[in-house]
Amino acid sequence: RSIPTSIYFGRDCLGRRSLLVSRFDGVLALSSVSVDLSGTSAWTEIRPGTVFRIDMKSGEETEKPIPKMTNGCIPAMIPRQFSDDRIDEAARGLLLCLDKAVERRVAHPPSPKSQSTNDASVAVLFSGGIDSVVLAALSHRHVPVDQPIDLINVSFFNDPPDASSSKSPDRLAAILSYEEMTTRFPQRKWRFIAVDVVYSQVLENERHILDLIAPLDSTMDFNIGVAFWFASRGEGRLLGSSEVDAARREIEGKSRGGGSTNSSDQPLLRFANSNDSRGECAVEKVEKGDKRAPSSSHSIPDDNTGILSS
Repeated sequence: RSIPTSIYFGRDCLGRRSLLVSRFDGVLALSSVSVDLSGTSAWTEIRPGTVFRIDMKSGEETEKPIPKMTNGCIPAMIPRQFSDDRIDEAARGLLLCLDKAVERRVAHPPSPKSQSTNDASVAVLFSGGIDSVVLAALSHRHVPVDQPIDLINVSFFNDPPDASSSKSPDRLAAILSYEEMTTRFPQRKWRFIAVDVVYSQVLENERHILDLIAPLDSTMDFNIGVAFWFASRGEGRLLGSSEVDAARREIEGKSRGGGSTNSSDQPLLRFANSNDSRGECAVEKVEKGDKRAPSSSHSIPDDNTGILSS
C-alpha cells in the first residue's frame, strides 16, 4: 500500500479542543497539553478554524481555512423586528439546541465502580448564575431520577473557612439557587458540594496549574483555571440543611436593610419571584411534556464523575 506523504492537523472553528505545537531542531511536536520537553522552544496554540498540511518529504507547510457552516437550528438572518411569537419561537429553538447538547454529555454516565446510590455520576460546576442553573435543570431531564446530581461550588478565602464561609455573596447566591432547584425538582437528590479554597492552597498549586493552562498566561486565564482545577477534583464538604437556613436568614436580613457586605444592591436570588406568573421557566415547561419513564438500570460510580461547566 502507498505510504502517506503528508500530515494534516488543525482545530475546530471555535477552538473548543486544545492543540499546541512546538518546533525544535527540525522536529515538529503536537500535543493537547503543554508537556515539558527540556531544551525545546515554547508551546504555542494553533489558531482555530484552519487545517495545516506538512509535506513529509520537502517539509513544506501549507494551510487552508475550514469552510464555515451554518447551524440549521439557528436562523441565518436576524430579523429587524421581533414579535412576541418570534421571541418565543427563538427561545424554544435555543432551548432545544441546549437540551440536545446537555443530553449528549450526561445520558451515558461512566461505567459504575460502586453500587452505592449515594454517589453521583454527573456533576455541574455550579455558580448559582443562570448558566449553571440551566445546565443543572437540563441535566435533570436526562439523568435517571434515582441518581443524585452534584452541584459543585468553589469559593476562595484569605483565611481558613469557618462558620462564616457561606456569607460570601457568590456562595449565598449559589445556595439559594440550589434551594430553588430542590423545590422545583423535589424528586431529584441534589447535593451541594462546597469547595472552600484558601489562598495558601492556590499558592501551593500555582506552578502545576500554570503548566496545565500553558501557553495561556493572563491573570484571567489563571483565575478561571484555578476555579476549574479545584472544582474538577470534586473534593469539598456536603452542604447541610442548617447552612441553607443560615443563608436564607442572611439574605432576608439584608433585604430588610439589616446591613450588607455585598458590594451590589442587586438581589442575589437568580430565579423569578414565586408570585410572578412568569416565574415558570421554559425548562420546566419542556419537562412536563416528557413522557419517558426514568431509567434505573445504571449504577452510580463513586468517582470518574462527568462534569458540566458553564
